[in-house]
Amino acid sequence: MIKGLTAIINGNVFNAKEKCMEAKNLYYQKGKIVEGYQLKDAEEVIDAAGKYVLPGLIDLYAHYYYGGCNLGINADIVCPGQGVTTSVDAGSAGIMNFDSFYRSDITRAMTEIKAYINVSPEGVKAAYKHGETCDPDDMLYEEIFGFFKKYPDVIKGLKMRISKETTEGYGLAPLEKSIEIANKIKEQGYPCIVAVHVANIPEDAPIEGVLKLLRKGDSYTHLYQNLGETIFDENRHVKKFLYEARKRGVLFETGNGNIHWSINNLTDAYEEGFYPDIISSDLVQSSIWKRPSYGLINAMNTSLMCGMDQLDILRAVTYNPAAAIGMEREIGTLEAGSRADIAILDVMDVKQTFFDRFGGERESQRVFVPLMTIRGGKPVFRQSFF
Repeated sequence: MIKGLTAIINGNVFNAKEKCMEAKNLYYQKGKIVEGYQLKDAEEVIDAAGKYVLPGLIDLYAHYYYGGCNLGINADIVCPGQGVTTSVDAGSAGIMNFDSFYRSDITRAMTEIKAYINVSPEGVKAAYKHGETCDPDDMLYEEIFGFFKKYPDVIKGLKMRISKETTEGYGLAPLEKSIEIANKIKEQGYPCIVAVHVANIPEDAPIEGVLKLLRKGDSYTHLYQNLGETIFDENRHVKKFLYEARKRGVLFETGNGNIHWSINNLTDAYEEGFYPDIISSDLVQSSIWKRPSYGLINAMNTSLMCGMDQLDILRAVTYNPAAAIGMEREIGTLEAGSRADIAILDVMDVKQTFFDRFGGERESQRVFVPLMTIRGGKPVFRQSFF
């Protein structure tokens, strides 16, 4: 028996990179996945018979500035119980308040929080007629770059919001300026994706124009939203330029939220095989533990109900988001040497009626159910019946 060695036995271990299940035992010690051991070596054993053993889930789009943003939630209230071990804050703070966000929330969370810094100096200002300023003249490269240098292990990119509340009258100029800043930061040796909120967009910033500007690795979020222009043409087919953008390497993300998805949109897109690369929750104060969309597991379940392949769903909350922020060797994987961030899930035969904010309603027959969450080798959640 080896002190501190834990074995998870009899589970279906998800190889997220190859998108397949492997029947094998998994071992971890001192916060890392390890190999070369046998069951008799383990000090502790977790029997995951018939369950899915996954890398800790990654929610790439939520809001955690609990101490200073009207959208912010406490990550540790929602993430462990949903199997989430790492999450990215979607631009809640900008150069005016990122230091405060870092001190009040990021450093105190058990959940690992990474972040996009908002190109708007004040960060997100939602639920008002006029949102955060997206005037390109207010997007200050030197100040933004200073935060990448100060928090290189935390900040993973830029966030901007294209909507009537934030960019109407500016056209695509705010996105063009964001891309310009991201390119300069990347030239300095820092990875910098641009995560773009696209919903209820003004006529002077059409989806096709947005996608033409996005680079390989940039994220188009709220893919299945239902406000204003959508991804569908007049015949309810996904517009061809979205396929072209995907070929160039643009990433497509759900960012479900309460109002940024509909059952009809998911179903029609999935029937064409246009799945998201990344499933995320866009969790905020007004949606926490409230239907129709209260977290990442719910976003996964709606995708399962609407026809997305099960293994594609699991990859979209593990390897794909990890790769998007350049962390696929540390998280989103269960390879030897990676972090012992682990989620154990079941898929249960449960009849559940899901609905959206647009009158859509549908009954699901199967749902993902979190059973246990392990963060850095330490259990942080466990169902009473597991």
